[in-house]
Amino acid sequence: MTASTSTSTAFDTIQEAHDNSLWLKADRLIEELKDKDGLLPPSWNLTSEQDAKFTKIIKDVADARNTDKAITASSRDNRTDGNDDWTLSTDAAGVCVEYRSEEGKDTHSFAITVSMEFSILNIVPIMFESDLIPNMMPKFLGLEIAVLEERGRFGQLIYQKVAMPPPFRNRYMVIDCQAVDCVDERGGFLIIARSEDPADRILPPSSKGAVMMDVHFGGTMCRVTSPNTTDMCTIINVDPKMTGIPKFLLNYMTRKVMWHAYRAFQKRAHIFQIDGLPPQYAERVEKNRERIYDEITLRLNKGVHIPTPLKIAEVKSEKVRRRRKKEKGC
Repeated sequence: MTASTSTSTAFDTIQEAHDNSLWLKADRLIEELKDKDGLLPPSWNLTSEQDAKFTKIIKDVADARNTDKAITASSRDNRTDGNDDWTLSTDAAGVCVEYRSEEGKDTHSFAITVSMEFSILNIVPIMFESDLIPNMMPKFLGLEIAVLEERGRFGQLIYQKVAMPPPFRNRYMVIDCQAVDCVDERGGFLIIARSEDPADRILPPSSKGAVMMDVHFGGTMCRVTSPNTTDMCTIINVDPKMTGIPKFLLNYMTRKVMWHAYRAFQKRAHIFQIDGLPPQYAERVEKNRERIYDEITLRLNKGVHIPTPLKIAEVKSEKVRRRRKKEKGC
């Protein structure tokens, strides 16, 4: 086998892992190619097209590695006494919010851990059908989410708006969200959130007069803990670009809002587990079954760290819902 053939084969293997959302695997494959100085072999000569693709792969896998590392390090089970720089804000009802200062940033980073009495297979449509999430959140957030672009099978460019009380203007963010398969590494999946400049893209009307926030880094790990339970851990640092409010007060308000938002998500997920997914989710799942949901179910059930069988909530009709509600009231 010639050096060029070997290079082409290695590149194809890395690209296949990347394109299949196995970014942590792609990262390992790249690391295996490097020498002790962290350099790729001299024979690593790519065409201009391959080089452009490889540059994107390098960035994507680095983001996945760093986000995975940040979330894993923030996990309460993985910390050592000498490396615990997180401060507890609230730990109640299965929702834990912690925060820490970041060098060079005015705003705190937040780590939110949530225990969900919900199968991961039902978390998947809630996370992937992101524009329906506002229906689960407290109304005071004024949350609006719109999908601006589908990016591959497991990616979306998302517009998210949050209402602010007067005299402040509303805030919004445009984020590239990518789901990464880490079933073999972590027993679940990782969602990476990255800020993106919308440039000339047409945004929803609610962006008029609103201020765009920056996401310095963000991600959520959804990990199976049993057939009927899932743990979610989110780590995020956002610059809301708010002046005139003391930073300590802004950070305090943010972590309180975080707890209420994730608690609302947790409570609604529990209802879904009992009563079944609402019809609007069932319609989306059916529409995207072949493209997304069958593949995710297959991957999860093949995972060596995944307990089987995974429980899937049954989608109930409105008639069944009303009957159950009536029975509960008796």
